[in-house]
Amino acid sequence: MNRGHCVEMCTFTASRVPTDHIGELPASCSRKGETLPTKRTKQDALAHGSMAFLNPLYIYSVFWTVVLLLYSLGWSTIYEPLQPGLLVFFSVTIVLSAMLGLILQNRLNFHRIKEPRIDETKPSNTVTRIIVAGYFAEFLYVGHVPLIDDLILHSGYKYGHFPGIPVFDVLLVTFSVFYAVYLAYQSTRAAGRRWRALVLQFFVIESMFILLLNREAFVLCLLMATFILLSTTKLTGRRIMATCLFAFVVMYLFGCIGNMREGFSYSDNSYIIELSNVSTSYPHWLPGQFLWTYMYLVSPLGNLNALVAHMAPTSDLSSMTVNLLPDFISKKMAFFNPSTPLVSGYFTVSTGYASAWKFNGYMALYLTYGALLLFVLVAIRATRASLEKVSLAIACGVVVFMVYTNALAYSGVSFALAYPALAFALAFPVPRSPRLAPSSAPESGYPSLHSGQGSETSSRARMTR
Repeated sequence: MNRGHCVEMCTFTASRVPTDHIGELPASCSRKGETLPTKRTKQDALAHGSMAFLNPLYIYSVFWTVVLLLYSLGWSTIYEPLQPGLLVFFSVTIVLSAMLGLILQNRLNFHRIKEPRIDETKPSNTVTRIIVAGYFAEFLYVGHVPLIDDLILHSGYKYGHFPGIPVFDVLLVTFSVFYAVYLAYQSTRAAGRRWRALVLQFFVIESMFILLLNREAFVLCLLMATFILLSTTKLTGRRIMATCLFAFVVMYLFGCIGNMREGFSYSDNSYIIELSNVSTSYPHWLPGQFLWTYMYLVSPLGNLNALVAHMAPTSDLSSMTVNLLPDFISKKMAFFNPSTPLVSGYFTVSTGYASAWKFNGYMALYLTYGALLLFVLVAIRATRASLEKVSLAIACGVVVFMVYTNALAYSGVSFALAYPALAFALAFPVPRSPRLAPSSAPESGYPSLHSGQGSETSSRARMTR
């Protein structure tokens, strides 16, 4: 058998072998410069990190379970017990997300493309320079820098007052979020000065969000970068303990900053104790600083629960539909008003389901969850293999922020998925028109392979004779 037949047979074998056994193909069947999918074992997952950190459906189940458990502790008396219908809704969506997440996890674990390690050469910073130039162009166009005007000049100018350049501002912010996550992903595959340069570019983009006082985009990029980092980090008992300790320190410092921001000393928790109306079930051994983290985690669900208990839906189908559109579209709809009442004027978020309840009750809650599943599906399917982790990280960010706000409508993160999808669309091969096979060709569809086998058999028969 000549070399051409060998290449054709390897190609035929690779196309016919089930996906679960791709890793068993011989190395000779891979073409030069081509990487075949490999079956990923449990040992590989433990050695190179877990893709569960990039599973948006697992993230949904874990985050909402934690929120429900914390809410059930009842450490604050300003929020009522959870409504039965709301408990059923979250129980159903948590279980369904876990089941669908298990299916997705099998795909992530066993159908991955091995990623070659990037070299250590210094990367280009042209795109980052263009992004920075775009923001400074916006500052000149508007005549304001929110960080300087608000914190230094105390003019009260907020990010919400910053209009930016029409159309350009939306594209700039959404692309910045996408590219920051892409840099974080590239940094996990780099070393040496290349890693340092990629990390520096990531924080340069983050600094633009600080100048804008855009806390949502800043926190989201950090969160999505963390998911990518965890998916590529080997998990050991020591690292898990260190991560938990670090989380406790961050929560304690978060409470200290909260006290000082309200004009009290870092150790004076009287304000948050009064604000949250702490119940007697709060453990005395736990410092009061942790109340800040607790309230920020449970207050969105508390506001949604009060809405379900005391506000009848308006049955507004038009507003329900607009509620799922990006905010740069819904803001132009004069009839659309997604604001909802709050239990406390200090804690001003009500989860991503609050406006859905306002317009159509439980039906809208389930439809919003369905839209979230559709978003996750797009993140999985409509992306190139080289950008799969970026798309999954963006989807995880949307899922987490649904705890606080309607992240599906927040274009700063949801619209960022358009760039991997666009790259996928541009790279998708256009199918050619089928050609008629010659009359002498066999009907199997693999003429060269079968004809090769036939000629080899006939030559062996002649040699036997």
